[in-house]
Amino acid sequence: GIQYLTDSFRYIGAADKLINNDSLDYKEIQYSGYILLIAFFKLFSESLKGVIIIQLVFALISAYALYQIAYIITGKLLAGFIAISLYLINPFICSWHTYIMTESLYTSFLVISCWSLIRFLERKSSLNLIFFLCVMFITLCIRPNGWVLIPIALSFFMIDFFRNSFLKTLGVIAVITGFVLCIFFLPFTNRSIQNIGTQKILMNDVLLNGEVIPDHKELRVNMPRDSTLMKKNWTHSIYYIARHPLAYAKLATLRAVTELFQIRRPWYSAKYSLRWYFWLFPAYFFAMLGLFFFRRMISVKVILAIILAHLLIISVTFADHDARFLNYFLPLIYVLSGCGFTFLFYKLIPQGKQNS
Repeated sequence: GIQYLTDSFRYIGAADKLINNDSLDYKEIQYSGYILLIAFFKLFSESLKGVIIIQLVFALISAYALYQIAYIITGKLLAGFIAISLYLINPFICSWHTYIMTESLYTSFLVISCWSLIRFLERKSSLNLIFFLCVMFITLCIRPNGWVLIPIALSFFMIDFFRNSFLKTLGVIAVITGFVLCIFFLPFTNRSIQNIGTQKILMNDVLLNGEVIPDHKELRVNMPRDSTLMKKNWTHSIYYIARHPLAYAKLATLRAVTELFQIRRPWYSAKYSLRWYFWLFPAYFFAMLGLFFFRRMISVKVILAIILAHLLIISVTFADHDARFLNYFLPLIYVLSGCGFTFLFYKLIPQGKQNS
C-alpha cells in the first residue's frame, strides 16, 4: 500500500494550498515539482495511487537510463544488466517507490539527468540539449539537492567548449565560483540554506552542535564554542570554519563516511546492518575498479561529479538516519560496479569461453 512519513503530509498540505489558490512558502517552493504532481492527482481523487504509479514508471525509465550509461562506458551488455539488477532488486531503494516522498522520483530523475547530460556530451544536438535542460529543470524542482546539476552541467560545457587546458580549468573555476556566490547572496537560496530541509533546522546550530545525524546526540562531534555565530546568518560560518579547519574537516568527513558506509547507527540491528553491507561493500569494490579502468571517459567523470556533489551536500549539512541521501546516488555507483565487474570478466575469462 501507500506509505507516509512526516514530510509526506507537508507535501500533501502544500498541494492543498495550490488547489485552493494559496501561495507556497519559500520551503515548499523548493519541492514544487513533487507538490504539483500530488496536486494534479488530488484534483481527481483523494487517493494518491497515481503518484505511486508515476514513481514506479520513472523507476523503470531510470533503470533503462542506467543500462544505457553502462553500455556507453563499456560497450558491453553485461555492465548494463548488472547495474539495473542491483538497482531494481535492492530492497533499500525499491521500498521508497511506495512512499509519498520525493526520494523515489528524485533518484529516478537524477539518473535520467545524468544519462541525458552524457548523451548530449557524446552526441551534441539541439534536441539532446533541450531534453537534458528539461530533465534537469524537473529534477531541481523535485528537491533542492538537484541544484548541484547546474554547476556540474555548466562545468562540463566549459570543458567541452574550450580546447586549451588552462581555459577549461578557468571556466570550471568561474562556474563554481559563480554558483557559490549565488547560493550565498541570492535571497531565496540564502534563506533556504539558513533553515535546512522541511523542518526548521538552523545551519549554524547543526555546525556548532557537531551534528552528524540530526536528533542523534550520541553521534555528535565536539566543536569549538562560538556564541556569536548563533545569532548570525549561515554565511558567517565560513569564518568559523577558517578558524577551526581541522575540527570542521573531522565533522564533514564523519558525515560523509557515516552516510556512504551506513556505519555508526546503533539503531540498526546486526541483521539489518549485514543486509546493508551486502548491497554496499561488494558494489563499492567493483565500483572502484570501474572508476579506475574507465576513469578517462567523460561519462565516468559526469557520474563522479554527481556523486561527489551529493557527498559534499551531506558533508556541509548532515547525514540522515535511514539512508535516503545515499540512495540518491547509489544507482550511479552501481553503474560503476557493473563496469568494473564487466572489465574483470572480459579480462579473466578466456576469449574462447566468452565466444562460446
